[in-house]
Amino acid sequence: MISSTNATGRRRARFAAMLERPDDAGLRRLAAAAARSEAAARDLAAEADRAWPGLPETDRDLLAYHVRAAGIARTLERASRSWLASRRERAALAMGELRLVEASPRLAELLHDRNRWVRIAAARALGCIASPFAARALIDALDHGLVPEQRLVEALGGGWAEGPLLLAFRAPRTVALRVPLADALGRTGSPAAAAALAAAMPAASVDLRVRIVRALARLGEPDPVRAAMSDPHGLVRAQAAWALGRLGDDGASGLLEAGLADSTSRVRANSAAALRRLAATP
Repeated sequence: MISSTNATGRRRARFAAMLERPDDAGLRRLAAAAARSEAAARDLAAEADRAWPGLPETDRDLLAYHVRAAGIARTLERASRSWLASRRERAALAMGELRLVEASPRLAELLHDRNRWVRIAAARALGCIASPFAARALIDALDHGLVPEQRLVEALGGGWAEGPLLLAFRAPRTVALRVPLADALGRTGSPAAAAALAAAMPAASVDLRVRIVRALARLGEPDPVRAAMSDPHGLVRAQAAWALGRLGDDGASGLLEAGLADSTSRVRANSAAALRRLAATP
């Protein structure tokens, strides 16, 4: 008797091989094979997600066309309405892995699902789809506490979310969300995000200043991080010292040496660690 695990492994290997050398006829056969069962559709989704970064835009479009033509999108949408939470969760993940943009409204609904893991899966899927609608839905979920904060920050992490994130970060009504929004902006790689974060520093709370410094370091912006070494609060200075070490900012050696005499022990420790890191960098 052939185990289902072995059968799944062979099917996924076959899908992966077809995605390595995609062409129109091959992708049509691939989608037809995946349409035979919900499990096969999920296997295709997992392999498509793995192959996605290396697929040219034309092959991505062809794959999406054949997936829709084979009825896979409809199959997953029906599965997302199952009374079984595990089935809804798997369907949500697959819709995201296949980048089914038309599934975005359903995924936004699943952010309100009664099951926590379904909500997390929907957030991840919207992050894969990476559209302005997805960004707004994820920010709304953040606003309502529907999904753990870090999961939403990770889902929003990309340049595709820059516009909606900047609008939310600057909006007066989202003051309470600025800490996680700063984290998400730090993952966009955006100069506009860096400028908005640096401009927010003077009026920000201590927690927000700490997150902004971390985000600016992730964005590779040493100047505002250096300035944070003069912040009145030790937590912010400590974060700045850590960030300067991570940035490999040789020009900050003087600031870090001064940090060795800081009144806050964490600043002293982080400054020493940063100086050791700089010294070890070729």
